Amino acid sequence: MLPERGLGIALKIEDGAGRAAEIAMLAVLRRLGAFTATEEQALRQQIEPPITNVAGKVVGTMRPAPDWCRID
Repeated sequence: MLPERGLGIALKIEDGAGRAAEIAMLAVLRRLGAFTATEEQALRQQIEPPITNVAGKVVGTMRPAPDWCRID
């Protein structure tokens, strides 16, 4: 919720995966400017979480497609 803007946000991820929903919601909030620069930096690990292999080595990151969350 962004009560100061009169907004409430809900989303549903088709496959029900929690990790996709979390990243998508953070992308929406980020696009709406809900975070200060400090908050965005603190949330970096959740906004673009690392993908690790079985050895614990970071092999990539999860993130929404660049144009997924457009506000026209």
